[in-house]
Amino acid sequence: MTKFLSFLFLCLVTTSCMDDEMRRPVPGGAPQEKEFEEIKAVAHLPVHIDSTKYLLHPIGELGEERSGYFSSGSSAGNNVFQSSDVLRGRMTNLKFQQLNSEELVPLTNEQVVIYSVQFLRSIFENTGKQFLLYEMRDRDTNGDENLSEKDASSLYISNINGENFRKLTPEGEHLLQLTVVDEMNRLYFRTREDSNGDGQFDNNDRQHVYYVDLAPAALKVTAYFPLKS
Repeated sequence: MTKFLSFLFLCLVTTSCMDDEMRRPVPGGAPQEKEFEEIKAVAHLPVHIDSTKYLLHPIGELGEERSGYFSSGSSAGNNVFQSSDVLRGRMTNLKFQQLNSEELVPLTNEQVVIYSVQFLRSIFENTGKQFLLYEMRDRDTNGDENLSEKDASSLYISNINGENFRKLTPEGEHLLQLTVVDEMNRLYFRTREDSNGDGQFDNNDRQHVYYVDLAPAALKVTAYFPLKS
């Protein structure tokens, strides 16, 4: 009987120790699996571009350090803001809504980061065509498994409703500069190619210049060579 009581006491002590161990906080303050939670997306207030029939709904990332994503003017405390006909920030998608409809249509199903969206108002005034121009990251070009400003920048274009969304910069080239020449209804842009294969886009690499005529029905990217005689 004495041996049985001693064994029972030992079991109770062992169980109590195990319970204490399970209740003990994990070092670092949070369970390890929390580190792998996906960053949740948040929809921001819609934007109406004047003279169009569509609302744009920016989709961004929700994080504790981001106190506000969208405002009617630029602000250092906000991560997405509108200035005239340009949206700037860090957006993971856009959704389009026609003014007389409740349907929301996403721009893309691909994983991208959009840093600016520009309505080409001068082209609209000249031709009646409503284009949106996007500066974005669509490839992990530096191999760090993250899309950020450290990756190659790409130039895209679409109609005001998100249709005919297409890439203008050639694959593997980094957007450097762009301009719209209103008198010609033409978009010019300059890129840099990693021509020496070192994984960087720097002054040792080859540059290219292109233009797109925005008046014709079909958009065509044309390379030209201003340095040739």
